[in-house]
Amino acid sequence: MQLSIDVLKFVGKPKPLTNILYYMRINGCYVPYKSPEIEAITCNTPSAALRYTSFASPDGLSEAAERVFLKNPVLGIRYLKKIRREVFQNDDTQSRFWKKIMKKADLAYYWAQLFRKRLNEKEEEVFLQSMTRMKEYSYFVIKGRFPEKMHNMILLNSYAPLPEHEKKSLNDYIKYAEKHPEMVPWE
Repeated sequence: MQLSIDVLKFVGKPKPLTNILYYMRINGCYVPYKSPEIEAITCNTPSAALRYTSFASPDGLSEAAERVFLKNPVLGIRYLKKIRREVFQNDDTQSRFWKKIMKKADLAYYWAQLFRKRLNEKEEEVFLQSMTRMKEYSYFVIKGRFPEKMHNMILLNSYAPLPEHEKKSLNDYIKYAEKHPEMVPWE
């Protein structure tokens, strides 16, 4: 028996379509493939695209559909982790996504921590925006002190007026760096 679905009936309502595809997939009635018609309905927002990936397309989306994650880099990072890739398929999408990640210390730390990857020397300078993320990156990603140039830039921040929690994170890092004087090289 063959089943056909008029996917156009689900325009504006991606959740029911995703649910149907999910139940068909887990019962062996649907083999995930990258259908432009289905992706156009189910991947209008980053959260809907992530849900569709989780339920009906575990191997990821098409190059065109992946662009939706430029609207929400946090969900883009979660999508990449879910499909076990570090980059998007399209180079332009990846370049634009990476620029957004490198503008915020929170996003850079989230990506580095999830993928257990170190950023390059220039990219690590994003952590000068947030002493809290800088400390966490040092503790949990590079597991040591920053290289000399970055370490000196961090020390210069100790003279800047910082909120109390940022000052505490900076002091914690300095103590940590004294206990771990070895600098961790880039891989």
